[in-house]
Amino acid sequence: MKIKKQYLSLYRHFGGENEAWVHLSQLAEALNCTHRNAALLITKMNEMKWVVWTPTRGRGKRSSLRFLIDPDDMAREIVEMAVSQRDISAAIDEIRSHANSLGVQEQLERWLLSRFGPHTETVNQKRVDTLRLPVRGAVHTLDPLAMNLLTESFVASHIFDTLIRITDEAQVVPHLAHSWDSDDTRTIWTFHLRKGVTFHNGKELDSEDAVYSMERLMKVGQRTLFRTIFKHIQRVRVLDRYTFRIELDERNELFLPFLCTVRAAILPKGLGMMSEQNFGSKPIGTGPFSVHSLQEQLCVLEVFPSYFRERALLDRVEIWVVPPHMSTHREDDPELFSIIHNPPQTQEESDLWLQTESKVSVTKFITVNSKKAGPMSDPALRSLVMKGLTGNDLHTVWKESIPLTLMTIPPYHRDAQQAMLQLQASGIPIRIEPVTSEQFMGAARHQADLILFSLIRDQDEPLRLFDLYHHMAEHLEPHSATDITTQLRKIIKETDPQKRNDLFSSIEDRLVQKHLLHIVSERKTNTAVHRSLRGVRFNAQGWVDLRGLWFRG
Repeated sequence: MKIKKQYLSLYRHFGGENEAWVHLSQLAEALNCTHRNAALLITKMNEMKWVVWTPTRGRGKRSSLRFLIDPDDMAREIVEMAVSQRDISAAIDEIRSHANSLGVQEQLERWLLSRFGPHTETVNQKRVDTLRLPVRGAVHTLDPLAMNLLTESFVASHIFDTLIRITDEAQVVPHLAHSWDSDDTRTIWTFHLRKGVTFHNGKELDSEDAVYSMERLMKVGQRTLFRTIFKHIQRVRVLDRYTFRIELDERNELFLPFLCTVRAAILPKGLGMMSEQNFGSKPIGTGPFSVHSLQEQLCVLEVFPSYFRERALLDRVEIWVVPPHMSTHREDDPELFSIIHNPPQTQEESDLWLQTESKVSVTKFITVNSKKAGPMSDPALRSLVMKGLTGNDLHTVWKESIPLTLMTIPPYHRDAQQAMLQLQASGIPIRIEPVTSEQFMGAARHQADLILFSLIRDQDEPLRLFDLYHHMAEHLEPHSATDITTQLRKIIKETDPQKRNDLFSSIEDRLVQKHLLHIVSERKTNTAVHRSLRGVRFNAQGWVDLRGLWFRG
């Protein structure tokens, strides 16, 4: 593949004409090598009939060089070779190298995307069905406690199982635990595990694994998703080989929904004698797929034949990380999973795709740090900011000269720019302060005046809202913070899901009324599925469930 890239390098320097006249020193400079190696390479390309090289004798004389291979064809061969070797980085690097030739770059991107989808091959006289999925969110770790990205959660949901699961109808049903019960206070929960469930390494699941997984949650000190729920676990203990008990420090009606999330996945005791770092890249679960390999831009899953429920119909899933602009989602959207990212362009192509609307939506919002001394602690000035975000002209009203600070993380930078332009047009000075996700979850946001973030509205929305409002209260003035905390206390005691939703809605209404919250946008997510795939269904989080997918060979 290297010599093909060297051919393209020479073409970029000397191609475009029927015949180029060059010195050997120019070839060496273009190839970034010695004169001797340049001579060897051009001679080899001549023998391979890629070029016609006619050297001219005599010091200082130029030699004749003609190119015989179309550079676009050569670039495609490089991308094809990289894909065949599962080297997505090399394929994308080659595509990016043609950024100055938009037509070529688009052709290569479309060819690469066409390699995704279902593929069948025969290995050792057995049919192997593989699905290649392009995603835009990287997979850094598959440790349920360390994950921060939706793509990671999607992959992990096929590697691990939870004690219980939630249905499309929002009903909690058995999974690894075939039954459970609680005492009258609903603070002591007893779970009865299925027998014969095995991890990917062959070990049978038992109560010690479940207790270890819960105790690992209890030890989490840093802020992580849903910690506001699982921090109430007070004690966990084994009752017998297949029975264990969880004790909470108070009643919490969101605890069972939390146990349905991949954050509460059951892991082998001691992580199967692996370090946490190694476990993150080669985890051991009980799910329908096991991890064959995890690289920077490629995660390969293989079917787990001994899965305690139905065996997955696919044999292998390759999850490829591609640049944002190569997906069907706009660059400023969050990293939601889409099974096929190549959008149909013609009627003929459209016939191959099934566009479906997911139950998941994304709400982007701006909240106010009213706890910080300054303009945002004044309700009247907050009101002006909210009016400015909706396009009102406030040049004659806004008297503050120091710019407000709008803090966000990189995925929402475009939304932050739009908000900044709206406020500036209204006469309100403002600057954007981008921070990392880790900084954002820490104390950094307490220094901002405005904070832009998003909420994924999926089956876990009540948990996400509880987490969101709990952390939002930390940067609100005492009266509003107490108001939210009081409502959250009511929510965790409420057994009726609809009444819990009403309480969440009341929090949002109060925040809007007090000019502490501005909804930027709310959008449903769409998924494009190739019509050759069968068994397409979405799980409770709105993601495609890989375990039931199949296709005709």
